[in-house]
Amino acid sequence: MQILGIVEFTPTLYCAHDALGQSVPVTIAGANGTLTMPSLPEWKKDEKDPLRHKLVPPTDVKTWKSDGYPINWGRPVEYPSGRSGVEKALLKFTVKTPNDESQKIYEAFPNWLHLFKQYVQLLTTQYTMGNRSIEIDHYKKPYVV
Repeated sequence: MQILGIVEFTPTLYCAHDALGQSVPVTIAGANGTLTMPSLPEWKKDEKDPLRHKLVPPTDVKTWKSDGYPINWGRPVEYPSGRSGVEKALLKFTVKTPNDESQKIYEAFPNWLHLFKQYVQLLTTQYTMGNRSIEIDHYKKPYVV
């Protein structure tokens, strides 16, 4: 059985175009799954207002809605580079015992998200791009000897 969930990035996670539409393996509470980013919209060659288009949701949840409206997965912020602000991503797990495993994933998710945000801050330019997107709780300056 599959468990699908939406990760909401607060604040927005800024990504280069090559990260969009990609799936990466994740493990939460011992359950293996994937994190899938939304994709760029298809831009026409002489697009008049390309930044008006929203990001395209992952295929598995293309028709999902929230309060009767399409879910906002984010939007491009630069054209033609494709740099985008991602609001949401898809988590997908295949499990044998859905009730037990979904509860474990749910309980472990906040810690996983905190570590994910730290990873993003460490290995990307989130703090140096002008749009600071990930805030780490209890950030402390390094101790210098």
